[in-house]
Amino acid sequence: MAEFTDKFSSFTMTQLNELLEDDEKLNSIVKEMNEMCEVQQVKELTLVSNISLAEQNLQLQPSLDLQKNQLTSRYRHLQELYDNYQLRKSTLCKTAKQVHTTKSTLCKSPSKSTLDETPS
Repeated sequence: MAEFTDKFSSFTMTQLNELLEDDEKLNSIVKEMNEMCEVQQVKELTLVSNISLAEQNLQLQPSLDLQKNQLTSRYRHLQELYDNYQLRKSTLCKTAKQVHTTKSTLCKSPSKSTLDETPS
């Protein structure tokens, strides 16, 4: 901003007013300022960097999709195993109750007193 102030401090009010009315000349002066050139360079570097990152992301997409599918498949398999476990546990508990086994710890939720007991 100092460059801007330095550049226009020597202008008279008439020259500044004329400059305000001449869009082409004003735009030309602004484009030539070092600050504007630096901003433009940073903008271009950022754009190139973003394009590079986007290309890398696109290359990783198939691997990500594959891993998502594998995770979903493993989760489904885990859910099936858990459901089978629950079914077998339930069946075992029913069988144990039919045989009148009262000490089936598999069917009970362990409480502090059951955990402290030692088998005799």
